[in-house]
Amino acid sequence: MSINANKKQRHRQNTINNILNRDGDNCWLCKQKLNGDYSLDHIIPFSDGGKKVLSNLNLAHTPCNNRRFNPICIELEELKLQIKFGEYTYFDDFLMSLI
Repeated sequence: MSINANKKQRHRQNTINNILNRDGDNCWLCKQKLNGDYSLDHIIPFSDGGKKVLSNLNLAHTPCNNRRFNPICIELEELKLQIKFGEYTYFDDFLMSLI
């Protein structure tokens, strides 16, 4: 492992330790024990301008964090399924559902 990778790993572990001291050892999403499955979750997503600072980070299980991706993506996936299964018979109905 390179020196830079070691430094990043130590920084990540220090961040995790600080959050564990602050919040305890429970996933902030499902409230269950983390048991070593530490995923850093941004309260305000990094893609929306959230910062990589302790006040914007919580610990979550990796699966919980992965399910919590951008809500816009979730809505688009739901719309794709609705179109696929014929809930919209006319394109105008689909467009009106977006408003």
